[in-house]
Amino acid sequence: MSPLTVLVLLIKAVSFAVLGCIAYLAINPVNRWKYSHIPGPRYRAIFGNLPEFRKYGSHEFMVACRAKYGPVFKLWFGHRVWVVVCDPDLGKRVNYKCLNRPQIGDALIRGPVTRPENKGLFFTRDDVWRMVHRVWQPAFYADSVHACAPLMSVTSRRLVTRLQGLAGEGRPVDLWREVGNLTMAIVGTAAYGIDFHTFDADSATQQQPAASSTSVKLPLAAAVAAAAAAGAPSKAAQAAAAASHLPSSMHSGLAAAHVDVGQRAVGAQLVSSAQTLFASMGGTSGSIYQMAALLLPDSCRPLVAWAAHTFPDARFTAVMNARATVSSASMQLVQQFKQRQQQQEDASASDDAGLGGNAAPGGRGRVSRSGGAIAPGSFLGLLLAARGGTDGHGLSDLQMIMQANTFTLAGYETTANALAFSLWCISTHPEAEARLLQEAAAAAQPFHAYSRDMEQQFPYTCAVVSEALRLYPPGATTIREVPPAGRPLQLGGYAVAPGSSVFVASYVMQRDPELWPRAGEFLPERWLPGNEHLAAKNAAAYLPFGSGARMCIGYRFALQEVRLGLLELLSQFHFEVQWELMVPPPPQPHQQQQQQQGVEGGAEAGDKQQQQQQQQRGSRALRTANGFTLSPVGGIWVKLEPRVPEVQPAV
Repeated sequence: MSPLTVLVLLIKAVSFAVLGCIAYLAINPVNRWKYSHIPGPRYRAIFGNLPEFRKYGSHEFMVACRAKYGPVFKLWFGHRVWVVVCDPDLGKRVNYKCLNRPQIGDALIRGPVTRPENKGLFFTRDDVWRMVHRVWQPAFYADSVHACAPLMSVTSRRLVTRLQGLAGEGRPVDLWREVGNLTMAIVGTAAYGIDFHTFDADSATQQQPAASSTSVKLPLAAAVAAAAAAGAPSKAAQAAAAASHLPSSMHSGLAAAHVDVGQRAVGAQLVSSAQTLFASMGGTSGSIYQMAALLLPDSCRPLVAWAAHTFPDARFTAVMNARATVSSASMQLVQQFKQRQQQQEDASASDDAGLGGNAAPGGRGRVSRSGGAIAPGSFLGLLLAARGGTDGHGLSDLQMIMQANTFTLAGYETTANALAFSLWCISTHPEAEARLLQEAAAAAQPFHAYSRDMEQQFPYTCAVVSEALRLYPPGATTIREVPPAGRPLQLGGYAVAPGSSVFVASYVMQRDPELWPRAGEFLPERWLPGNEHLAAKNAAAYLPFGSGARMCIGYRFALQEVRLGLLELLSQFHFEVQWELMVPPPPQPHQQQQQQQGVEGGAEAGDKQQQQQQQQRGSRALRTANGFTLSPVGGIWVKLEPRVPEVQPAV
């Protein structure tokens, strides 16, 4: 058989395979029959409901489907089925009955990071998740979280200093990206015990939208090596670290590499890489290969992965570079920590032998040995210490890196979005802003001094955050997998097959007028005593951090960070929204249905006026997109108006 004949046969075989996949996806007989008893929009060949997701956002499309189909319905993500739950009690049942999340997101990833034992906390399953969860817990005990309060306030004041400079320039600022720098700075210290210097970059660089973010091309290995070679800190660096009110266990880690170019590189790369990763998540905004892997049957995934790595497009290349950057940075920091730890042990042995014990000239000695790139009190320091425990659950370097990556990414974008949404709500409600400022002015001590009793000292501030999280939960849905080896899960009279993906629609429930009085309004008062008539009719309707065993483990950390950041920033600035720079939201499917009904029925003058008022309010609404997190589209653009410095108490 000639080579040409073989080539022709191969082309025919591939063509038949492709045509077979297309025909299967067009009919999709198995899933259409399997879920035919659950209501929902009709199936479209190949794409399913992706056109609606792109047009309206999956979260807003779920709102329309809830009104049309009831509290349980199905959506089509390509040929795959999502069962969506919008009932509080049924959502609670899903979160408590189903432990694991579906295996998504690994279709195009290769190497050891795809193994179950090497995943981060978010994607681990069963016994591996239980082991990793136990390792995470000490970092989020109440005392550990309160110990980070000074760090949060001090870092917020560093952002205040930066914003004061930008205010002098008089140009609009993307508040969303600025608070992203804040949360990454806090995560950098809490996770690694180092300063990422996220406020040091040029202001123009910080104002790039997330969709255009790409991995910063810096010589990472050389940068971190420079950090290691920097030696002991100067006295000024030590004083700065001590004055920052950080937890004592982190002082030496920060001081050991204060303001050096290596950590600037690490911080810049992690910020940019995190933005790239989050911009690519969500299925409809990533690489064409990511879309293909989600749309095509699982049997086609190896072919898609091969094509992606052989002929990568720009978005896939950016995502892979970002993943490599985050992992490489963490690996370098782990290796540096281990080297410093070994040096400390060697020095201690020398002291015990009577060969040392005096501080070296120039302030080096014990300061440099006790510190390291990763402070002992940091999250990664806790993971490294846990490896030497007696419970038999030691983590490999790769496992620790994956956990640190998860900590960094989870603590960066979600908290930044929560703080940005809180600032948005306050900036568009002057009466709420005035009340919050009055409460802040009554504080007799620095804000972080009240971290243990924030609800008592700042009840209205806490109510503002709770209400912002109700309207704009960064986690608009939680996703669970019905145990494949179990029985069908009964949800509202529907039997959901084992192995199914079930979405609990937090965004829908938290805006449902059947569950919340005046559901569409920003009313912090509903969270204060005496306003029970505004509270949810079912407490399970509020779950911005999820519920069940896999509820967000860092929710206390996130709440404290958002509350303190809100107090620090609002006590210094009024943020005037620049509406001409905001991206207006598109008409939502339920609004279009109402408008169409009004036209067909011949709306009267009063009805037309009401519709015009609704459209005007809609043009002043915040457009959001639901990828991996709920985030503002195009940012939140404001003009900075500094306040007279009389609200914030003296430190």
